[in-house]
Amino acid sequence: MDHLADVSREDVLKRVDKELLKRLTLELIRIPSPTGQEYEIGVYMSEKFRELGLKVSFQEVEPKRPNVIGRLRGSGGGATLQFDGHLDVSFTGQEEFLRGGVTSLSGRIETINNEEWIFGAGAFNMKSAHAAYYTALKALLDAGVELKGDVVLSATSGEIEETQVDEFVGAQYRGYGAGAHYAVTHSAVPDFVVLGEPTGMKLMVGHFGSLWAKVTNTGGTVVHTAWSRGVENKIEQMDVVLQELKKWKAEFESISEYKG
Repeated sequence: MDHLADVSREDVLKRVDKELLKRLTLELIRIPSPTGQEYEIGVYMSEKFRELGLKVSFQEVEPKRPNVIGRLRGSGGGATLQFDGHLDVSFTGQEEFLRGGVTSLSGRIETINNEEWIFGAGAFNMKSAHAAYYTALKALLDAGVELKGDVVLSATSGEIEETQVDEFVGAQYRGYGAGAHYAVTHSAVPDFVVLGEPTGMKLMVGHFGSLWAKVTNTGGTVVHTAWSRGVENKIEQMDVVLQELKKWKAEFESISEYKG
């Protein structure tokens, strides 16, 4: 039986716990999880999913690199809606220029126009989304909403835009959707997926892809600028390559675009 129609929007919204949302966000960004080191935060997410009564699947993408998938079963006959996000962040915690954790509450939480904002790369991309999923689903459950379809919360490893090349190898370079790819090939695929990536509070109905390429120029000469006149310069040669890549890119995108 679907009781969604019996519960008003206001009934659900008044059960949204903003303090819980803030606390979960802070707890998540205090757990270090650079690409390749997602195990600790994965364990945390599995515990939170179980607190909601979800059936939890702890997928091992690689040793100590999990996907955590929690499913709330519906009564049947409805679509499955999944809320997905990555566990890894684009820093190790050592960089001065990219602080993503919270070292002091007063230094990371600010009040702007009477609203509290949490700043930092960890919150922005994208641990706040996981906290939002949890808080929203808890509000639905607390309001007594029963759905026909399943609701799935998923937290995947290895999304940050890094890939292996030459001497740059190891788990820290195995990102770019490694966990998400594993999830869709090792578990049931939902009818709809919402990705809580930061998009300026605008609904986006598509996502760009990517392709990594290494180009090596073996011709030309490395020469001091004082003696460069008339010499074939490697950097200038690469401009020709870049122009050809731009032409190829336009054609590749035209044949690769998928609009559903």
